[in-house]
Amino acid sequence: MRPAAKHEPSIRRKRLHILYLINDILYHAKYRAGDASVCGKLQPILVGLLGGAASFTGCPKHQRKIVKLLDLWEEKGYYSKKYVNKLRETVRNAAEAESHEEGATGEAAGPSTKVARSAPYVMPAMHGDASTPWFDLPAGNLMPHIVPNSTRPINPDMIKPLRFVAGPADEALAAAVKGLLQNVQKIFDV
Repeated sequence: MRPAAKHEPSIRRKRLHILYLINDILYHAKYRAGDASVCGKLQPILVGLLGGAASFTGCPKHQRKIVKLLDLWEEKGYYSKKYVNKLRETVRNAAEAESHEEGATGEAAGPSTKVARSAPYVMPAMHGDASTPWFDLPAGNLMPHIVPNSTRPINPDMIKPLRFVAGPADEALAAAVKGLLQNVQKIFDV
């Protein structure tokens, strides 16, 4: 008698399982260990994980599972309603971007410029690398330390990478970036 062949789960199912594991971690940390800070620590990776899990088209059942998971996160209070709505938007955009890619060539293709422009803007958790010396950090990291009309020099020990709330960017910020990119496009489209 031959042993039954083991079937490895699909990539789609593996990504969903990772989200389920994160759900278990959030529940355990908040309700069992009493440490709600884990929710904030996982926030920087959620957009990428949800976008990757939702990027499969033609799988309405799979999409519903992701949406139900986000509903649960909102119900349990792991994240605010506003943040969960941004995560829902990321899920919708990932599914739409993937369907645009497939529609363009008839099969899944690499990212095109049209898809890249429609992709959601995501805020990083940090701007700059903590292991980089102050003089190699992005120039924007100097902004909090510049005092108008001051002759006092900036203390280099104070220049550190900027920390942001990771996740989908605020709509006003995304609109400002899109406006800037449109102006740049006008300048170079002769």
